[in-house]
Amino acid sequence: MIVADHGEEFLDHGSASHGYTLYEEMIRVPLIVRYPGRVAAARIKAQVRVIDIMPTIFDLVGTVESEHSLQGRSFVPLLEGKTSSGIEEAFSEATYVGDHRSLRTEKGLKLIYSYADDDAMLFDLKQDPKERKSLLNGDGESPLGEPLKEHLRLWVKANQATRLALYGAEGPAQEVVLDEETKEQLEALGYIQ
Repeated sequence: MIVADHGEEFLDHGSASHGYTLYEEMIRVPLIVRYPGRVAAARIKAQVRVIDIMPTIFDLVGTVESEHSLQGRSFVPLLEGKTSSGIEEAFSEATYVGDHRSLRTEKGLKLIYSYADDDAMLFDLKQDPKERKSLLNGDGESPLGEPLKEHLRLWVKANQATRLALYGAEGPAQEVVLDEETKEQLEALGYIQ
């Protein structure tokens, strides 16, 4: 499998970087799967998520998952042509600057919400694939957006519960210490400021 962890913005929405927005150029990434004799060559349009890769690999190689549940879901049925339906909702977050979360449905609706600014944008990716015009009116309301806001709130809550279960109330206790060369390399790549 070949996959990218994020896209890159080339002034599509005013930035020339990555990790700060949740527009399609950032979160829609290539995923190539090759498994001779099991997966036929095909282009699949159904939505899957990066978090689905580990369960898919486990499924492909016949490894039984551990007793710990995984957040992702195998997309082997898509690869084998047994279904054409993908994941109904895909959650994304960008927390480098601000606190942005998004929810993208398989039907093509996408909500981007900034918790820091309490601001939302809603796009119909089938009609507006470049995300130029939000469907939300001036007060941020839309009959289409309200259910997505609630689903996004539930995703955030579930992820917070997972983080609490993994790390406890304080989060990871270890402080990461970087040497100057590593810091410079990470700054040059835009990962730290």
